Amino acid sequence: MSAFLLLWREALLDALRRKLVFAIAAASILSLMVLDNCAGCAPAVTTQGVPQDAANVQPLLGIALLTIVGLWVVTLAGLLASDHLAQAIEDGHATAALARPVRRHEFAFARLAGALTVAFAAGIVLMGMTSFWLVTRSGVALTPALLAGAACAVACVTVAALAMAASLTLPRIAIWLLVFGLVFFTTIAAATAFFPSSDPASSGGFLRTLDQFGPPIASAMLRALAPWGPSAQLPSDFAAVFARGLVWAAASLGVLAAAFRRIEVR
Repeated sequence: MSAFLLLWREALLDALRRKLVFAIAAASILSLMVLDNCAGCAPAVTTQGVPQDAANVQPLLGIALLTIVGLWVVTLAGLLASDHLAQAIEDGHATAALARPVRRHEFAFARLAGALTVAFAAGIVLMGMTSFWLVTRSGVALTPALLAGAACAVACVTVAALAMAASLTLPRIAIWLLVFGLVFFTTIAAATAFFPSSDPASSGGFLRTLDQFGPPIASAMLRALAPWGPSAQLPSDFAAVFARGLVWAAASLGVLAAAFRRIEVR
């Protein structure tokens, strides 16, 4: 454990030296300014010409707002991890570390933990402040926000581990496209299941399969926040979806360990 903590500290310091971290900090500050305004707004929505009560619309706005923030954090985790291990191999840091009595999976997981620490810090600030504003201004419960944060953390592990494993064989731009594609398509699949179409035939196919068996990146967060909305219409099977997210996170860590074990480090 002491060796892992030392490797994690080195990985965290390497992550903090990257220019991407400064861009994340600047984007987070700007995002907080926008979220501060959005969390307290009262949208005017009409259905067939009939104005809807803002008290009924604001919880749905809160669901969408916190989910979008969570997806942004998951994307950041994937981008930070996209070359955090590959760069250590290229600059010789991996060779020096593995010359000591350190197992390969320990080194890989330490590099992953370093990238995730930065992503989790951004997530705590962004999701924490957004949840605080929604709870105090819209009167929603805090527990669903905490569950959504846990689901976001599990999704970060999944996406970051897969991105880091793929970075051992693919260039950075390809990894970034994979990260954005994975988050985008799983979000579309979750939205399709969360707000089903009136046409049953349009809800099948690839998106339905992806939502049922793929990594529940947006799906788990949406189900965690379902108590904020009309419970009769929104699915709330959070426990089952969250368990599937844990399985995907564990499998992603296994893929990362296996991929790094096959790489020749010189």
